Amino acid sequence: KTTLTRGIALGLGVDPATRVVSPTFVLLCIYSGRIPLFHYDIQRLPDASEVYGLDWDTASQGVVVVEWGDRAAGFKGLCHLELQMSPGDRPESRRLCWVIHGDRSKTWMDDVLQSFARTGPETETP
Repeated sequence: KTTLTRGIALGLGVDPATRVVSPTFVLLCIYSGRIPLFHYDIQRLPDASEVYGLDWDTASQGVVVVEWGDRAAGFKGLCHLELQMSPGDRPESRRLCWVIHGDRSKTWMDDVLQSFARTGPETETP
């Protein structure tokens, strides 16, 4: 998850020298780039309802990555892209499955797929 977030940070213009880490113990790390990145890890929240106490208004000014987002059922009603990760065919590989929630997310996903087509990673579309 953190490796993926590092790649997102680079794509958003975060300085490559910046150490992008999992915010497991601090809940949120903010990285400055062309577009700010708000990296949440809500795994340690004792109650999933506490996710609503986090500063989502500020985070909406940039790109938000939420690790363990499946713990917050409230996200289901919001426009977002859900990324499900599972082990791939090799120990170092992962299989990614994008789930689109809302019309704007469809546009975002189209942009992601166009970017992948330009850079060449292996992709499968249903």
